[in-house]
Amino acid sequence: MKRVAGLLFVLGLLACLPARHDDAEELRLVLDAGSSGLRACAFLVGKSCSLTSCRCQVRPARACFRTEGGLAEAPDARAIRQQLEQSLTPWRSAGPNRISRAALLATGGFRRLPAAQAQQKMQLAGEALRDLLPGTVSSAAVISGEQEAQFAWLTVQLERGADDHAILETGGATVQYADGVQMPRSTPCGINEIYARLPDQRSSSSCRSGASGDYQACREAVGALLKRAECSLPRHFGATLFVLGAAWGAFAAPGAAIDLKAIDELGLAACRQNAASASPHGNRRCFLAAYQRETLQLLQADRAIISGESWPRGASISAPFFPDCSR
Repeated sequence: MKRVAGLLFVLGLLACLPARHDDAEELRLVLDAGSSGLRACAFLVGKSCSLTSCRCQVRPARACFRTEGGLAEAPDARAIRQQLEQSLTPWRSAGPNRISRAALLATGGFRRLPAAQAQQKMQLAGEALRDLLPGTVSSAAVISGEQEAQFAWLTVQLERGADDHAILETGGATVQYADGVQMPRSTPCGINEIYARLPDQRSSSSCRSGASGDYQACREAVGALLKRAECSLPRHFGATLFVLGAAWGAFAAPGAAIDLKAIDELGLAACRQNAASASPHGNRRCFLAAYQRETLQLLQADRAIISGESWPRGASISAPFFPDCSR
């Protein structure tokens, strides 16, 4: 009995020991080829181990570097290489290449292309990436919207150290939702797509030019487009909802909670500013508020927390592009 008690005591002490951090961090680069730009995000990836398991530790090596212009619209191999070369400037100008692994992952802009054209451009991009980063294990692929959703969910998991959450990511071309339980969902109803589909009618003029400053009319015009079957999203249940995407930062800082009432108040103010705008296109904050509000309504969610993160962090530990860092 004394032996058992002693063993339990020792095990208890060991369980209280702090996690051991592996000093061997690997520099990984994720290039996000989005519909409106190319974003290069570098992460230092290591692991933290207890007696029973290890988990990934991922921290930004520096702020993501963004260049304008969608890679999907690049006309030829030379233009593709030039865009990649520009996006890699911070790392290629910093001395010897320290990037061990890199993945160029294309999203909504490439998914809209015919399959053969997307494949050809990805092949050219992959060749250029290997040439620009000699000695780096690299790959290039078009990822599905469902993969993008899963990467975004993993990003928040890494940030929180927990998995009781859901994510809504609004991009220019597509929208993603994942909650770690249901199958991730992606729709072709991103911000720029819905804006481009707004009818040329008086009811949607507040979204475009702000002539009437009518937030309710803008909401109704956006909501009618989002209610189409292709834009449907699963109902959100219970788990804390985090929203990702640059557009959410137009109204509140990362970490802030936002609800439908707050979005409505911001939207009313933004649409009044629209009405006073001298720009022929007005102030898109009116449209963004209507879009954000109606997207949350589509999920039947009334509150969310704004995340300052984005899906590349989750991608940096995801197969088949990067090896498992927890082993």
